Amino acid sequence: MSRTIGVRVWVVIAALAVATGCGGGDDRPAPEPEADRQFEVTSRTETFVDRSRPTAAAGDQAARAERTLLTVTYSPVGEGRFPLVVFAHGNTVADPGYYRVLLNSWAAAGYVVAAPVFPLSSTRLPGGGGDLVNQPADVSFVISEMLRMNAEPGGPYTGRIDPGRIGVAGHSLGAMTTLGVGFHSCCLDDRVRAGIVLAGRERPFPTGSFFPGTRTPILIVHGDSDPLIPLESARQIYDDALGPRFMITIVGGDHDSPYAGINGQPQSDTRLVMTATLDFLDHYLKGRAEGLDRLRDNLAGKALARLEMRA
Repeated sequence: MSRTIGVRVWVVIAALAVATGCGGGDDRPAPEPEADRQFEVTSRTETFVDRSRPTAAAGDQAARAERTLLTVTYSPVGEGRFPLVVFAHGNTVADPGYYRVLLNSWAAAGYVVAAPVFPLSSTRLPGGGGDLVNQPADVSFVISEMLRMNAEPGGPYTGRIDPGRIGVAGHSLGAMTTLGVGFHSCCLDDRVRAGIVLAGRERPFPTGSFFPGTRTPILIVHGDSDPLIPLESARQIYDDALGPRFMITIVGGDHDSPYAGINGQPQSDTRLVMTATLDFLDHYLKGRAEGLDRLRDNLAGKALARLEMRA
């Protein structure tokens, strides 16, 4: 369980772009900022089948000729086209609903979120044991399927997704998957515009290298009391990244509660992560110039975090 520790926040800023604006003399009331708008959220489960790649046998699960990806989606209710974020769960997590408080917060802020259940990494399925090498391609397949449904008439996502605004995120093994699809030459998907790594590390893939010239923005979040993956692993990601990078250290944070809460209930560190990830996504997927200022200011008002930035 994460500990809430009353300490001051250190904010280390290597470079921060500050954007300002001015009015043009129109005295009508300004519209409510998009970042402050909250949508109702609807959830669905889709079944995507990739017939081009097999699923290996594992435990008491027989090998299969295809990869079936049950995918839970969270979507804002309302008109408009929204960015898409594909979220990768951790190993032995039964269902992406484990992260409902986080994923729902993104959808309520105006993002379509798609969270696949990986064939060999979920306890929902027999014999699960992790399948990192294949999961980045699973994420890319889910992106393709969501964009296919976005383009088809009369469907639940028709015209709802902006194909030019796609992000990926993940926790633990899912964070390593995110590093693969967004930042590794083995599996790089050039449709990805931003990535969020929650409690992850640079776990090797069979071929290729991390950060092969890509400058995709990355947000790294890690608890300094994580018993499974040490904080130094987050530091390595931050140091190796080439593009805009942000690292939030959760003071007293463990491996799970900053991202999933406890028993489905958000804790102080969970709320901090919900806010910070939205600030990051709003800047890089919605083009909101003040997103980085909000990231800095929102963390500066908390007692749980250290922020480092090279933007």
